[in-house]
Amino acid sequence: MHDDFRDLDSVFALGLAAIGWQSAVSPREFIRRWENFAADCVAGFPWDLEDYLEALVFRSALSSLLPELEGTGPRIAKFGRVISQADESVKQVLTQEAFPKFPQSDWWLRKSPEYAAERFCIEFKSTYGIEVRPHSLYDESIKKMRELLKLGRTNSEVLLFAKESDLYVASRPALFYRAVTEFIPLDRIQRRTVQRWISGEVSDMNLGIYIDNSGTY
Repeated sequence: MHDDFRDLDSVFALGLAAIGWQSAVSPREFIRRWENFAADCVAGFPWDLEDYLEALVFRSALSSLLPELEGTGPRIAKFGRVISQADESVKQVLTQEAFPKFPQSDWWLRKSPEYAAERFCIEFKSTYGIEVRPHSLYDESIKKMRELLKLGRTNSEVLLFAKESDLYVASRPALFYRAVTEFIPLDRIQRRTVQRWISGEVSDMNLGIYIDNSGTY
């Protein structure tokens, strides 16, 4: 999607070194992570607090990096515009003035989500004492899948339904795997099978052979 940034790797490496960033991260990786974070926030952040904070660290690095790269070419300007577009999505959700000690310019650190997945809300409240409204497409997807299990559908039938009906949890492999392992008790081999199925290594037809003998809710 953003292959036109591939020639910026060396420029980025120099910029990251200038701000003291230890890891080598490509511009495409920065964009991928921040765009995914933006999409997750809009849908109701489905990951753990640690994942959320890691994304904020990335955005803080970008805040320091972009001034270092300013004026180095049109592709850097385009990179900045792509990040700004993702910022606008994140700002729709990060609306609560939760950490006023941070400056207004560091809005991603200063503000907390208006809503998120229920498990994240519990963790955020436990850590910071700040209420976040439970609301997430992730939770809605899991609720739907649990309902199907209660109606007698097999594990594999539920997973195939999620895939074929484009439930939110099936939108990204890591998200799908997280959801499956949260609502279906699977042993180590079965979890590995689900990973291989999501990646296309196990066929839809063979999925049930491996996971339909596990317990259900």
